[in-house]
Amino acid sequence: MFEREDFLVAADGRSFTVTLLSPPPEQLAAEPALLMAFASGREKTLFEAPCNHTTDAFLAAGHRVLSFDYTGHGERIDHFGEGIHALRNSLVVGGVDPFAIFAADAGAVIDACLRRGVAAFGRIAVSGTSRGGYLALYLLAHEARLTAAAGFAPVTDWRVLSEFAADVQREEVGGLALVHYAADMVGRPIFMSIGNDDARVGTKDCVALRNALKEAGAEVECILTDDAGHTMGVGGYKRGADFLLCQFAAADQ
Repeated sequence: MFEREDFLVAADGRSFTVTLLSPPPEQLAAEPALLMAFASGREKTLFEAPCNHTTDAFLAAGHRVLSFDYTGHGERIDHFGEGIHALRNSLVVGGVDPFAIFAADAGAVIDACLRRGVAAFGRIAVSGTSRGGYLALYLLAHEARLTAAAGFAPVTDWRVLSEFAADVQREEVGGLALVHYAADMVGRPIFMSIGNDDARVGTKDCVALRNALKEAGAEVECILTDDAGHTMGVGGYKRGADFLLCQFAAADQ
């Protein structure tokens, strides 16, 4: 059981809908945490298995969860197209960085949640699957108010993806590889899980990020699973959800 609220947030002239899920009042934790979750649109993120496992785990523990659409997804599909193609077209064709826009939008969402009393400093985590996993880790590097992050089969370098095949030499694409942001993630615990042979987003690239994070001094747990191809089973999600929940466990006792 959960309660749903949809509300509008404005950022730099943009207006978009945030969906917030909360446990019933009698099940709310004494100091509820907030999970910002992302996959390929807020409805899938929050309600479709298996990527909603983390959502369900946080709600069951008495915490809140939210998501919002981003460039090319859900209610934010425009002339740049849909899905990963839209992210690519916005960046390469339009010269508009969709990831910088996402970070700005997320910052505005955090501001709104703090004002509304549904988030507290030191009690905000972020998670994501695949492209959403990239967004989660990118946001950790750009938003100091986040406590921890988890990426499930995450994109870590867009040059690996077929949608960016023609752009691997472009500086603005290569510069988005998460290894360049490793130092900016230090100080917040990080979890990653990925199949041991994920050619779609690159297992070796995820491992390279893990190594860069460790070299920078970050606390990181990275597990390789037996999930086939670019998939992530409930086991990987459960490990990540447990990892994130542990970051808030002391205040929940």
